[in-house]
Amino acid sequence: MYDKHDETMLKFVEKFNGSLVCKNIEMRPNKVETYDNDGIFIDIYTNQSIGYDWEYRDRYFEHCKLEFDSLGQYERKLEKESIQISLQCDSTETGIAVGWHEDWLQEERERRALRTDSSWKENASIRYTNKFKIYSFSKIDLFKNMVASAMRIQEYSSKIFKIMTETVNSGIVVSTTNMPQTKQLSSPEAKSKGNAKTLVDFFKSKGLEIIDKRPNGGCLWVIGNENEIGLVVREACRKFHVGGNYGTEKEICQKQGWFTRARK
Repeated sequence: MYDKHDETMLKFVEKFNGSLVCKNIEMRPNKVETYDNDGIFIDIYTNQSIGYDWEYRDRYFEHCKLEFDSLGQYERKLEKESIQISLQCDSTETGIAVGWHEDWLQEERERRALRTDSSWKENASIRYTNKFKIYSFSKIDLFKNMVASAMRIQEYSSKIFKIMTETVNSGIVVSTTNMPQTKQLSSPEAKSKGNAKTLVDFFKSKGLEIIDKRPNGGCLWVIGNENEIGLVVREACRKFHVGGNYGTEKEICQKQGWFTRARK
């Protein structure tokens, strides 16, 4: 079973690192057994990292469908400060159930006799949480974006799932370190396909993280800390003449630099 653990993890690592989004985020498995975490996610620009635990589940979880409404984790793993996130792979190698240790630690411990790789059962402490999320291998970009965003805004709990799934009908949504709620930058330029692409290239050239959900009816996410986004948004307003009937540049940049309007 442990061979399957390593085999599935290394396949997932290859998929994760092969994703073209957030290229600064890498998944690095441990080269030798440490009896600690299974590896880290690391931002190669900042050297910031978080530890992960990998588990292969051969029962009750296949084709991205978990047979239970809660996800369990051993107390012995939750006690390790070197692990922030746990990834549990389904038996068909089509998806992972993702949970943050911070969420598990909010739950009560239970003592149970649990099945092991051997024929005997382990009497161990375990916690369960319903604050987990399943990611399909076919949409690994969504998972990678989530990890990158969690590291950027340092939100290592299920709150990041909610932040990443909040969408609006159009425009640009900005999520910042000091102000994680969404803000919408809306303009004719942002909505037009040609200029929006130029705007995307502009934000990327400034080193900001981009998540473009418009092809799926979502929106364009620009993620970074408040100061860096504020400066880039101001420059974008000037460069692309964002304003017009929506207000002057001063009005656009008021309230810490964001132009907001009510959603339709």
